[in-house]
Amino acid sequence: MEDSYCFDPTDIEVVRITQNLIAKIMRSELVDYRQRVALGSAMALLSDMPDIVHDPTSISISLIGPRRRFGDHEIYHFWTIEIEQCDVEVRAGGHFYRPSTGGDSFTSFRWFASPGYSTDCEDFSQNLRIVDDAQPFGTEVAAIDLSDPGYSIEIEVDGEVFERLDDHQEDDQEDSAEDQPADTPNSCNANDVALDEYQLCVCLWGFMDSGTLMIYAIGGRVYALSGDDEEILQTLEHLSRHDYRLARRVRVPARFSVVAQDGSRRVGYAAPSTLNDPNARLFDELLNELENSLPPLPDFVNGKTIKQFLGEDPLFCRTLLYEDAKGDCLPIVDSIDFEWLRAQIGDRGPLQ
Repeated sequence: MEDSYCFDPTDIEVVRITQNLIAKIMRSELVDYRQRVALGSAMALLSDMPDIVHDPTSISISLIGPRRRFGDHEIYHFWTIEIEQCDVEVRAGGHFYRPSTGGDSFTSFRWFASPGYSTDCEDFSQNLRIVDDAQPFGTEVAAIDLSDPGYSIEIEVDGEVFERLDDHQEDDQEDSAEDQPADTPNSCNANDVALDEYQLCVCLWGFMDSGTLMIYAIGGRVYALSGDDEEILQTLEHLSRHDYRLARRVRVPARFSVVAQDGSRRVGYAAPSTLNDPNARLFDELLNELENSLPPLPDFVNGKTIKQFLGEDPLFCRTLLYEDAKGDCLPIVDSIDFEWLRAQIGDRGPLQ
């Protein structure tokens, strides 16, 4: 359990909303080159969840909203993301002020995750009756428009405050980064975290029953990843060890069948060798389902939505899962896993 966070669908949604918040900040003019690099590091850590990354880096991000008046009082909101090695905390809150009574801070949302433990998630937005514009965390983030005046950002990395540089300083910082050799540890370029450079790719899994040694179910999950093909495939292989728990899971299509040891034909089962056979097209129906379930992207210029497609040849990683009688699965990812599986199977059947 210490190798991953204990997530449920609510936790997955919180991480998604938090990534959207960071993405908004990265696209805004509130931050400079160096701050975007720090934000990219936080985004990368969140993208690995529910897997953990043993990174000693400490990152704190605070977005403070503009002061808004409501009658005789004013309110401002803030959103904070704090990453301390493997512990992650997300908070939303603000400050209420009325000249006749004074001011006080409030918390509208809090989420805390630590590896091996259940997350702590609290939404207080429905109880903040004195806060005129109190909303759930996801609704708040969706409504943030950083082109409006009055927003500010505070970023701290390993105890160092990353203040925004003026234009001259930022140009010097970028020139210094460009002068570094490509293989130096600090040669991160702002383009490395560009949000519009990505491709849709897929992890695919085949669930093999330990009794029959046949694949009876398949699963898949779509990701939007950046990097070259080799980097993306390495990332997909890393994700394949855990993300089958979050994947869309269906039965093997009825067009597949196997002959059991007693001579009977079992429809909806496939041999393990089918997993990596491109001519078998084991995942065709599932890939269609995954593509049709992709959410459309908003186009605020034309007031329409843009349908997303996987394309004819998306990058994908196919992984065999050995599922025992209790339902526990072991992903067969590397040579060590494969040798373990071969020892479990023995002479009971061929494995390709």
